[in-house]
Amino acid sequence: MEKKIECPHCSSKNCFESPLENSLNYLCMGCGLTSSSVLKIGSDIVARAEEKSPPLVVELKRLDNERKIVWFPSVISTNKGMLYPEGTVDKWVWTVSPVIKLDLEEKKQYPIPGRDGEFYETRIGIEASEHFAPDKFLNAMNQLGAVMAHKE
Repeated sequence: MEKKIECPHCSSKNCFESPLENSLNYLCMGCGLTSSSVLKIGSDIVARAEEKSPPLVVELKRLDNERKIVWFPSVISTNKGMLYPEGTVDKWVWTVSPVIKLDLEEKKQYPIPGRDGEFYETRIGIEASEHFAPDKFLNAMNQLGAVMAHKE
């Protein structure tokens, strides 16, 4: 059963702990950091995750010494777009880039590798991105359409 906890990083009361199979998953709607009980500090799983992650995601990671896990900034992809951190560790923002449907001519610019004559239907519209301050993760999630709008 999902429950709210206090975020160990930003102290938000809008942080969720959700059981999934044999792990606990975490997502803070305040700061946007996410983790799992399998992301143990110093583990091979964390090392592999860092190898596959953009440098900024790795630089923004935080340690949770109480749970002995690593938290990373969220990178979320939906059928409406993508949310990710962008910038430098000293000056970064949450970016929401929408999915853009390609017309017939545009599709020709986006062939699917290994599938002759087939083309992608959509692309991520980096040029149409919107940016949100690091403490406005919930606003970015709302823009992505991943949460319902709320009143504070």
